[in-house]
Amino acid sequence: MAALPQALAAHENVTCKVSGLVTEADWQRWTVADLRPYFEVVLDAFGPSRLMFGSDWPVCLLAASYAEVWRRRGS
Repeated sequence: MAALPQALAAHENVTCKVSGLVTEADWQRWTVADLRPYFEVVLDAFGPSRLMFGSDWPVCLLAASYAEVWRRRGS
């Protein structure tokens, strides 16, 4: 799972947007713990200075409110 993000991160001009995770998880039962492994892969590859957050609004509304996605982004 980590090979592609690491290969992309090898290029210093590439950044990564973390978005849409809640709609790829179980819409009714997702937890931050479910999403953490995926986030950690890109955090390890790109580091915090090359990551950006996207709420995936309005699509995120299928699984969580914009406020919930925003509030739980740093968990």
